[in-house]
Amino acid sequence: MLHDDGEDDEALDPEEDGAKRSKRRKKHADMRFDLLLGNVVVDKKKSRRGSSETAAERIPGKACQTIKLGKKTFVESACFHPDGMGLVTGSSDGFIEVWGEPKKRNKSSEGGNDDDGQSPSSAPPKPHEVNFEKLRTSDLPYQKNDELMSHDAAVLALAVSRDGTMLASACAHGTISVWRLETGRLLRRIERAHGGSSAKDGAAVTCLEFSPDSSRVLSGGHDATVREHGLLSSRMMKQFVGHASYVNCASYVALPDFLSNDDEADAVDDPLSKDRARFLAVVSASADGTVRIYHGRTAEAIRSINPPVAGLSSAGLVRESNSVVRSTSVHTVLHLHAPPQTMVVVPRASRAFLMSYTGSILRVYARDDVQGANYLAGGVSRSNRYLFLACDDGKCAVFDVMSGSVERIVNSFGKECTTSAAGGGESDSATTRRAEISGVVVHPHCGYLGGYSNDRGQKRGVLTLFK
Repeated sequence: MLHDDGEDDEALDPEEDGAKRSKRRKKHADMRFDLLLGNVVVDKKKSRRGSSETAAERIPGKACQTIKLGKKTFVESACFHPDGMGLVTGSSDGFIEVWGEPKKRNKSSEGGNDDDGQSPSSAPPKPHEVNFEKLRTSDLPYQKNDELMSHDAAVLALAVSRDGTMLASACAHGTISVWRLETGRLLRRIERAHGGSSAKDGAAVTCLEFSPDSSRVLSGGHDATVREHGLLSSRMMKQFVGHASYVNCASYVALPDFLSNDDEADAVDDPLSKDRARFLAVVSASADGTVRIYHGRTAEAIRSINPPVAGLSSAGLVRESNSVVRSTSVHTVLHLHAPPQTMVVVPRASRAFLMSYTGSILRVYARDDVQGANYLAGGVSRSNRYLFLACDDGKCAVFDVMSGSVERIVNSFGKECTTSAAGGGESDSATTRRAEISGVVVHPHCGYLGGYSNDRGQKRGVLTLFK
């Protein structure tokens, strides 16, 4: 069902004042609502003990917090801390800021993670409550002293290790830095991580991801390659080639063994339903319009997938012409755990696709309220139930992953900005439009959705959180 921004299906409004909230709780004395996580605890004995049930996952739609950077400074990248207690942003002036302090851990929980970049074997932290309505710059000691983590160029990519202790950042000059997040200490710096060694500056690095054991960093860049770097040696360990244009995203994914053998894959009727051994693969997407799958150990190319853009109707996979137009750029690939062994491929077009890793199209996501609005960025909810696609008309479409239906259109997802005519004089006309969204962030545990833009038509960079 389609909702407007002003509508709220929740039984309780997290922004209502204390008196109204107290009155409502007295009226519903047998229930206690967790306003942040969306959990409902039935407690007929009016005690803290009781059986808990997870309520339906909320669809964010109301703006609750805005992060504003300095004038003519824009958000180029952002990511949440794995425990949900903090948000990290990278800006066009090269600075990295942490908003909301990540949870401090004792020494025993760090598992001996030393400054050489090795990762402990401790389990990921459990989810915590955090009030992003009062989000502020973290009071980490080094940020209090204005000793910010920084690069000498725009920070285009960020990634936090699974244990939450390390932050990897990359800039437009091709440098990758690895930091101790709690202290801001630089652990490793990899110069010219992409591009030839003869150039003064390397090729821009557009995406980052830590390996599952946090001993390596995967990166993609404007040199059309994906590279794996070891944190102990600070050297490139593997290079994945085959793209014809710059790489937009790259990820580690555990895939069934049959995908590494084309002959076996062709012989299996329903391979995604089989319980098979897995291998670590690298999946990347590029501006050349392809999604490529590589073997993570050998760097061998396994499969190249070309998602179609034109020739499909919103009702299904109906070819309207003899030719199928390929995308000029695939900017996002979202790997899902439900449905299993599937991914959402998002090109810069008016359709996105739920696909298997063999290249089969399982679902098409297209807006019915407008024609021709292209998707610029995407994210998926923690349960993989909802898909968030930011559009170039300043709105965000929320789809049900399984059915493909539009559940809500979030208006004002992109802020208004002004574009001046050529010349820049006072007499020149100016047009008002919505800033193009360049990235989407989704909270790992709570129902928060964020969008940010590096559109130069804005006076300053803004990241807006919705709940």
